[in-house]
Amino acid sequence: INKSPKHKKMPVVEGEAIMGLDEAEQIPLLPPKGDPFETEITLSDTLGTDKRDGPTPSSLPKKAQYSLFVAICFSLNYSIGSGILGLPYECFNGGYVLGPVLLIFLGVLTYITYTYVMDGMQRAEAITIIAQRRSLPKHTLLHNPQRTIQALSGTSVEELTANYSFTKNEYQLSELIGMFAGNWWKLAYDISYGIATLISLWSYSALFGVSLARTIGIPGVSPACDMEGDVEDGNCRGLYSLYVCVFWAWTVVMSLMDFTEQQGVQIFATVARAVIICLMIVTSAGLIYSGWFYNGEQYLFIESTAGKYAVGVGSWKWSGLAYFFAVSSFAYGNQYCVTDIIAPLSSHNRKHSQHQLWAYSVGICCAVYIGCGVAISMYFGSHTESPATLAWKGFMGFAYAEEPPIWALIVSWSILLFPAIDIGSAYPLNAVTLANTIEAAVVPQSMIHPSMSRLPLPGAGDDDGANWIQRMCTSPRRY
Repeated sequence: INKSPKHKKMPVVEGEAIMGLDEAEQIPLLPPKGDPFETEITLSDTLGTDKRDGPTPSSLPKKAQYSLFVAICFSLNYSIGSGILGLPYECFNGGYVLGPVLLIFLGVLTYITYTYVMDGMQRAEAITIIAQRRSLPKHTLLHNPQRTIQALSGTSVEELTANYSFTKNEYQLSELIGMFAGNWWKLAYDISYGIATLISLWSYSALFGVSLARTIGIPGVSPACDMEGDVEDGNCRGLYSLYVCVFWAWTVVMSLMDFTEQQGVQIFATVARAVIICLMIVTSAGLIYSGWFYNGEQYLFIESTAGKYAVGVGSWKWSGLAYFFAVSSFAYGNQYCVTDIIAPLSSHNRKHSQHQLWAYSVGICCAVYIGCGVAISMYFGSHTESPATLAWKGFMGFAYAEEPPIWALIVSWSILLFPAIDIGSAYPLNAVTLANTIEAAVVPQSMIHPSMSRLPLPGAGDDDGANWIQRMCTSPRRY
């Protein structure tokens, strides 16, 4: 590269030229041949380090990344939200054989849809690179598939697949839908996803308040109470509202944090989920063989019930299929998060570990859903609470006792607080994805994707070169 201030010769990549520019002024659109994740081209490599050009890339903060393990934690926290708390009751209604069969089937479909999203992301990046070479406007690329097809006619499959990568990952799922299906499908997705997510976020806050109000009272406000049974009690309403306000303050702070800044909290939440879910499965199995019977309100020691499943437990109940399908689909449905989880993932893992990331996530979710659904429903039966964790209030252990032992109290409180931990970590993740989707729908594309605007050529003039550098160095980031 000639780094003379008056003339900056640009390397030509694969012999491609940007329309309207001579060969001496080519901006590299792709890294050199080899592994694009191992070789990075910076602005200083292509444009020189002339002080007139403004801040150099070395002075800019480097984008933080996280590992495959952290990405799996984020994926699990997206998935294992409030859905798991309703699965045991629906598993009782559907049957302990039908339930796992349906969960495995939906798990396979979920993994397949993940691969479709990953393929769409790679295709979008490849098409973006080729479209930029051919000066196709960004608005056309995102909103007019037929015009894009015409403009890119003649592109070979080899050329398209050669540009497959996860290097930039600049599109939300809604933008991918607009790119490949058009504006009407994108609008349908934006509306349906927005409504569904707003309902989910509202249910998260309500579940958080109800669960804590039934578990922990606050002196001077109200003792622990049931919002459903004590709806006329103003003090109970005050206690519930206080917990919702606390939840609101927590989620606002968390939602304003970048994913790499949240990783400590999300890893803790994943570990807490694993421990508490194991406690729920183990204690449910132990209670089946104890003499304790749960009647929906309290535990009674009836020795004759030891070793027996709850009344009404069955292997296959067609009557419960519809509701079980709905709850299971909700528990698995987080394909919208793929683009957000991948964005801070390390470059090596983006290229080599995509299938492991989603296979591990779906496999763990499937095992957890089956374990919780079967174990809890077989003991509690028709008395399964919603959320299921409420049934551990008053847990006495496995042997007869007048007062619960210390370990039983610890288990009881840990499980009762599970909804707060579960929802407290899942809400900010969903809120961030909803915000990114709304941004992609309403914010002008030139602000979201400034790098895809028609940029003046560096070297064409001092002002133009400085503006180009400034825009490239200060382009807004989602993370």
